[in-house]
Formats: sequence, C-alpha cells, structure tokens
Amino acid sequence: MTSYRQEIILHVGHSKTGSSWIQSCLALSVGALRDAGIEYPEIESPEITPFFWAQRGGISSGNLGSAERFVDTVTETARQHAKARRLLFSSEKVFDRIREENGSIAELQKQFDVTVILFTREFFAHANSEYNQGVKRSQTTGTLDDYIAKHYRQPEYVLDVLRVLECSGCRVKVFNYSRHASHLLDTFAAAIGIAPEKLVVPPVARVNRSLDAAEIYFARRFNEVSGSSSHALIADPLCEQLPLHPADVPSIARQDYEAFRERMEPLEATMNRWLPHAERYGEEEAMVFDEQGSSSGGVLQFSTAQIDILARSLGREFARLKQVEQNARRPANGSARILGPLSGGLSRVGGGRFRIAVTPDIGAMYAVIATSPLFDAAWYLRSYPDVKAARIDPIEHYLRHGGRELRNPSGAFDARAYVERYPSVRASGLNPLYHYISHGKKKGWVISQPGAQ
Repeated sequence: MTSYRQEIILHVGHSKTGSSWIQSCLALSVGALRDAGIEYPEIESPEITPFFWAQRGGISSGNLGSAERFVDTVTETARQHAKARRLLFSSEKVFDRIREENGSIAELQKQFDVTVILFTREFFAHANSEYNQGVKRSQTTGTLDDYIAKHYRQPEYVLDVLRVLECSGCRVKVFNYSRHASHLLDTFAAAIGIAPEKLVVPPVARVNRSLDAAEIYFARRFNEVSGSSSHALIADPLCEQLPLHPADVPSIARQDYEAFRERMEPLEATMNRWLPHAERYGEEEAMVFDEQGSSSGGVLQFSTAQIDILARSLGREFARLKQVEQNARRPANGSARILGPLSGGLSRVGGGRFRIAVTPDIGAMYAVIATSPLFDAAWYLRSYPDVKAARIDPIEHYLRHGGRELRNPSGAFDARAYVERYPSVRASGLNPLYHYISHGKKKGWVISQPGAQ
C-alpha cells in the first residue's frame, strides 16, 4: 500500500482582503468541495459554528474561528478525516497566530504537506480601509494622514509572516488582493484546484470599499451623540445593509503620502522577492491630493447640516432605547421577569409547576454567554436536536427558552443542580448560567457536570 501525507490547505486570511466572503462561500460549498476531493470540515468549537451563519446568509468567520491552538485543531481534525487526502482550513486569526507563534507552521509541516494561501493588499488601500473601519467603530480619531503615520504597521506584520512561511518548508501562494478583488473567487478556486462555478456565491457584500466623505462624517457625528459602545449600530449597516455605491477616493496631503510611500518602498521591494511578477506591489489605488495640507476635505453627498440633523435624531433615539433597556433591567420591584413553566417538575410553585424567570435583556446576556467556556454551542446543538433542526442560533435559544427549561449549556454545567442547590437563583429571575457567571462565581458557588452526584 502506498503511503502518503495528507495535504493541508491553509487559507490565512489577512484583514481587508475578502476573507469572510471566501469563508462564507466555502461553508456553503462543502458538498462541491468534497466532490472535488477537498474536505472543508465543520469544527466543533465553543464559538458559534461559522457554517450556521453562512447558511443563514451571514458572514462566516472560518472553520478555525479564533485559531487558538490551531495546530492541535488541524491535527486532530485531520485524524478524524483520515481518508481525506486534502483538507482545507481558514481563519483570519491564523495570520496573527503565525506571526506571534513563529514555529507553528513548521510544526504543522512536519506532520502534513502544507500549502498556505495568503491574500495581501496594496498598502495604501489597506491603510485607508483600516482607517475607515476605525472611524465607523469610533476607535480612530484624527485624519488619515495621522493614522498612517502613527498607527499603521500592517506591512511589517505581512513581512514577518512571509519570513516565517519561508522558513517553514511549506508551499506558499501569495496573491495581491488589489489585483483580484473583482474576481476573488475565481482566483481562490484556481489556487485550490477547483472550477469556480462549483463554488456557491454567498449572499453577502464582498467589496472592501472606502467610505465616502458623507459616511465618514455621519459615522463621527453619530458616535459623538450616541457613544462608542453603539458602534455596531452604524458600522454593520454601513458594511452590509446600505446599497453599494462608488466611494470617494481617499484624500491625503501630498507630503504625507510621499512620506508614506518612502516608508513603504523598501518593504514592498522585500515583499516583491516572494511574489510572482503579476502580484508585485507598487501600483496604488487612485487618491486625491489635498494641496492645502489637510485631508479633512472632500465633497459630501449631503450637506453637513442635513447629516447633523440625521445623526442627532438617530443618536437621541438610540439614547432613549438605552434608557428603556436600563429601566427594564432595574424596575421598581427590582426584578424584571418573564415567567414560564418548566416541564419535568422540580421545586414546584402554585399549581404544581416550577417557574423560573429570565430577564428581557437578551443582548447584554448574549455577549456574556458567547464568551464563556461554559457554553458549548456544538454540544448544545448535538444534545438538543430540536434546536439544530429549527436552525436557531443556539445562544439565542438558550437565553430565550433553554434556560427556563433548565437545559444544560454544556457538559460542564448542570443547570437543574445549580438551581436546586441555590434557591435564590430562582428568585433572581436570571438565566442559570448567566447568574453563575455574573453572581455565583464571585461567591464561590459550586457547579457540577450533568449526571454528577
């Protein structure tokens, strides 16, 4: 019998290069990939499975998710798919893991035949896209000129990753996203050896575009009114919901751009040693030079007065909704509750049925539960087939229904035992796991695994 090493194809998605769009496509194309001899496995993880979001028309984050201990995950998954000759993995976070843990790819190469697919992007276009993202999310202040001079360090990071890959012994395919944005899937399909028409195009926007001047101004004004914690309210619609339209070209002071180019040229020359001629750097996207020395100009599609009215109106409405939420969480009697009966008995109340309350503040609890290792989305879906069949977000189901039904959030937390052991949980009106995270854990309260005595 001929022995062989499995081939691992690792899509190392660098930021602002269409990674989420590619990953959504892969999640929707599992069958076609398998027919072509490539396994794109759905990996069980404490995170919500990216396949779930892609199937609902959303953005996938890749099957390796946060990519923590990704070498172990890839190795174990390959063992579970021992008959698969080629396995494909993807995550934006792998880029950072490779840079920070520079022996990880070499370790993987010792066990498998590794091919890395990396998309990078012309540096000025990438810097402008990152700057726009920061403005939308109220994480960046100042001008584009300030940002690229003081904060933009991605070119150095790309070089770090390329050096690590060069020393690892694996095959590397590097593509300049700026040359392939309009036919990104075709390029990726060719890189993995599959016909592009076999891949399912995800129903989500794929274009990494800059915001126009009106959107930048609106994002800043809205964030000033509503506060930085509201960034998702403006960032997500700008990214995904608004109709795509041509954005203004970035505006930058000529002297600042020339300083940026001077800093980039030696880095680009180093990168170009790794790249085929067609992928080489040095051709930047169009821009507008502000000869007055300031990049704050630009033509707005709407007047600033119109945008101010819109931003204030939405900002005030958002503030009002936040106040409603706070009032719902802290009513006069101290406990906002939605009571629902539990089946199977327990400590019975009134007409023979146990009741537990859940707060209506699903949004705040969602973030807490989603980051807790005590909620295992894959375990929850496996343990409760009705949730999987209904194609419901497992965390949302747990918060709206599973908690008051005393379903267990994972194999590490017995909800029924916790409620029986601490009767005050019942009176609090809180989801059992949320209660433990926010209250019980601080008090040293005990939890147990389901079935443990």
